[in-house]
Amino acid sequence: MKKKLFAIVLVFAVVLSCTFLSSPIKTPVAAAGEEESLQVLKARFLNMLNHNFVYGSSFYDTEALVNDSMPALLELRDTVDEDYIDEAYVKDYVFNMYGIELGNLQNINTDFPQKDGFVFIVPRGFSVYSHQILKIVENEDNSFSVTTQVYVDDHDKKQEPFLCETLFAENKESSFGYSIVYSKLIEGNSKM
Repeated sequence: MKKKLFAIVLVFAVVLSCTFLSSPIKTPVAAAGEEESLQVLKARFLNMLNHNFVYGSSFYDTEALVNDSMPALLELRDTVDEDYIDEAYVKDYVFNMYGIELGNLQNINTDFPQKDGFVFIVPRGFSVYSHQILKIVENEDNSFSVTTQVYVDDHDKKQEPFLCETLFAENKESSFGYSIVYSKLIEGNSKM
């Protein structure tokens, strides 16, 4: 009887030790490192979102993607003719923000004046977006789903709150380390 009891206690001790040894124990240093990493990621995503002007179906239309990106590039207008932006700046921005490599841009804005090596800035009002991150979820494929409260100041200076859902994917070739795969504004919603 004593041998059976000793064997049961021994098996129980072995199982417990294997359980504790195989599961990661979060030390305060590891937890602090993860929190710091999350804060860096949060800052990176927030920076990208606050420089993003592309939402919804514009991700699927090259001309809309390029034209919606223009407000982020206005400081890079051509100094000789401010109606244009060098296409190298446009291609670089679109690749770094969205992971999309643009080819020839000669078919962009064909109804407007053309200048070789440049993209015409279509005259229009544009909105400014100010995001606040509400939630970041890491997906199974290591992408991140980010939900934000966004305040949209349109060109008429009217501000509206929206929720925004954005999908980020790792992109080691991007200067941000991530690309926005998709971003969607959800109308009629306010803070979660």
